Amino acid sequence: MCLNKLEASSLRVRILGAQLALAILTITAFSAIDVPAGILAQWHFDEVSGATAHDSVGTFNGTLSAQGAAFVSGGISGNAISLSRAANGTVSMGNVLMLTNTPFSVVAWVKMNANDTTQDTVVLSKHAAFSNNGYEVTVNISGGGGAVNKAQFYEGTVFGSPTSTTSVNDGNWHQIVGVHRPGAQTLIYVDGAPAEDIKPSQPFIPNVVAFIIGGDAQGGNPAGKFTGWIDEVQVYDNALGDADVNFLFNHPTEIVLDCPQQLQLVQSQLNAANATNAALQQELSQIDTTLSNLGGQLGSLFHNSEYEIPGSTPAEQIQNLANAIHRLNYGQQQALFFNLGGHKKAATGNAAQQY
Repeated sequence: MCLNKLEASSLRVRILGAQLALAILTITAFSAIDVPAGILAQWHFDEVSGATAHDSVGTFNGTLSAQGAAFVSGGISGNAISLSRAANGTVSMGNVLMLTNTPFSVVAWVKMNANDTTQDTVVLSKHAAFSNNGYEVTVNISGGGGAVNKAQFYEGTVFGSPTSTTSVNDGNWHQIVGVHRPGAQTLIYVDGAPAEDIKPSQPFIPNVVAFIIGGDAQGGNPAGKFTGWIDEVQVYDNALGDADVNFLFNHPTEIVLDCPQQLQLVQSQLNAANATNAALQQELSQIDTTLSNLGGQLGSLFHNSEYEIPGSTPAEQIQNLANAIHRLNYGQQQALFFNLGGHKKAATGNAAQQY
């Protein structure tokens, strides 16, 4: 194996690049993480058929209602779930995701029919209707501080729940994010940060009803209260920050990692960079050994002590020798080649002739 100076320099640049990547990853691993958030559930609704909406990060699979719910194309990414309120369409995950006395966040993309002002439209909920409990994301709440055309994130009681300033019933896709910080604030976002409304958080009232997409619980059963399309629903066990909301707005299918998850990812990247760096270092060591051996062999070819091949390293000596051979005229190069036992290429189909 023999490299010229340019190739050897290129290898050293690759090693420096790997070492730089290690440094950057190390800095990333120990840099401050703004607002940690642990993903609990995520539904892409990319299924094409069947009655199950699969949770891609947890175990909270949902069951589509027998009527009024179907997977359709044209989601914010891939497929989506289409729901019909008239047909009592819902997706029910069962009695999960209560999130009592803990920060949490819910994310959903919705596409309603333009100018749909149907009262008490429910995007998602963990809520028993007609009493104060749980949480839900709604649209067109006419009382309790809500507003027609606007989204609302309900927690505790409907009075004092944050309401969006953006209308979400215009026939376009909209991201709605609700964030709850116990003892602090409850916020609603539409289509990224900043929050459109912030209210003081209220005492959380637990329940034992199902987490439902496209409706709430009435008499213990799912009741469909949404007409349109819903996609990319996520639930976190912590409060998302502005940067997180913007990230999810620009990357609907991705998730926000919490601190341990981010550190685990960075650690795996560090391990990979370390392995790459070690392999490059081993390759360079092997090249240096090969060049050193070649230099020694070249030195033994010259018995006259008055002469030596110029160059401070074996690599430079080999490069200088190659340059000297290149400067020889044709007859000198041919003589040298024959003295080395070289072969002259014969015409096609004939064997090479040895000199």
